[in-house]
Amino acid sequence: MFAQKLEESGVDILDVSGGMCGSEPRQLRQVKGYFVPQAAAIKKAVSIPVIGVGGITEPEFADKLVSEGKVDLVAVGRAFWSDSLWAEKAIETLKTGKPAAKS
Repeated sequence: MFAQKLEESGVDILDVSGGMCGSEPRQLRQVKGYFVPQAAAIKKAVSIPVIGVGGITEPEFADKLVSEGKVDLVAVGRAFWSDSLWAEKAIETLKTGKPAAKS
């Protein structure tokens, strides 16, 4: 597997994405974590951290992916792009179990 070769060559983390240079395929817009299945398969084959991406905008979903061991980290680029306070709100949501107040 290519991911194993990358790990053997010294790569210390893998960000599993489609390499679409900022585009989001229309058919995937409603799918949460659309590259997570690929990331989960790669995570089983390597010992370095694996990042899952693709339509991850809800903190509860991001937390679930990590808690279930599907990925080690999540990338939430579009969520940050649309709300620079996303991380702060995600922390509040996960701590309280309630959505953070809108700013």
